[in-house]
Amino acid sequence: MSLSSAEARRRLGERLFAPMREELDARLLPIYKERLTVTAAQRLEDAGVAGSALMALSRLGR
Repeated sequence: MSLSSAEARRRLGERLFAPMREELDARLLPIYKERLTVTAAQRLEDAGVAGSALMALSRLGR
């Protein structure tokens, strides 16, 4: 049985996100946990560009 690329990404994402969610759950205050959702990017081709832009804006203080 072969997996579609979407299914393979979903499974890999869960292997990466599960430990991240556990760590965030242990460290974040409840008010922040309620507002946070950890998910894979929906538009994979734009994820790197969007993340880089957000990081640049953050460093510029905007």
